[in-house]
This record gives sequence, structure tokens and C-alpha cells, in this order.
Amino acid sequence: MSKSANNSIRQQVEVLNQVSDTATDRRVKTGSAAFTRTHLEEIKSLRAEGHGWRLIAAAVAALGVTQGDGVPITGRRLAALVSAVEKQAARQERKLEVRRQRRDLVNPGRSSRLSPDLSDFPRPKSSPAGSLSEEQLRRERLADVEDLFATTFNPHRG
Repeated sequence: MSKSANNSIRQQVEVLNQVSDTATDRRVKTGSAAFTRTHLEEIKSLRAEGHGWRLIAAAVAALGVTQGDGVPITGRRLAALVSAVEKQAARQERKLEVRRQRRDLVNPGRSSRLSPDLSDFPRPKSSPAGSLSEEQLRRERLADVEDLFATTFNPHRG
């Protein structure tokens, strides 16, 4: 959230507190929901200070935020947008929490490891890995897999 925009809203609220008529014809069409999302904390702060929805909406409208076809945003519409944005954020947080609880997904805070039946997988019986080339290691592992498939799919062999 940009500090200058927050100061602009605050300045507009202070100006509108002192001046009753603030009609302007230089309104720029913008997304009121996007604006509300971006400046939610500042709007909530102004509400906590005791400023009314109509006053805050008038300040936001003076910054060029409109609803519908260029109609200045109203206090009721701003309150509804704030409520919708808060509900959306809460829904997203609930979804993230459900996702964090899933055991089949790796979360940054949770480490992953092999299951016990895979962690005891036998190592190649040849010389130490440091003395084999990458190509030799690949060929050994391929031979192990080929033997496994041959035994599994051809029970008469081995």
C-alpha cells in the first residue's frame, strides 16, 4: 500500500470534514473494488478513528473512484465493498489453511522425506559412488530396474 495514497485519502477526509461541498467534475473511472482492496487498512483505520462511511466515501470519490457509470461512490457502496473484500480475504485464508493441513502437499514449513519402506532401498553393490562416472551409475541403475521389471512381469525368469 503506497504511503502517498494513504496520505491522500487522509488529507481528503480532513478537507471534507471542514468543507461540505466537494463536487468535482474531474473524476477518473477506476475499479472501486481494486481501490478498496489496495487501501483497505487505511479505510479501516479511518473508521476506527470514528469517521463515517459517507465522509470516507466522499474522500475516495474525490480521488476519482466511482461506481457504475461514473457515479461517485457512496458510503453504502464503500461499506459493502469493504465487507466483500474482508470476506474474500477470510475465504482465501481458510482455503490456504485447509491446503496447509493436506498431508499430500509439501509446504514450505514442513519437510518432506521418503516413506520408511523406500528409505531402506539398497544401494548399488559396486564400488563407491565417487569412483563411478555418471554414465556408469545410470547404466547400473537401469540394469537394476530392467531386472526388477523382468522378474515382475516374467515370473519364469530368475
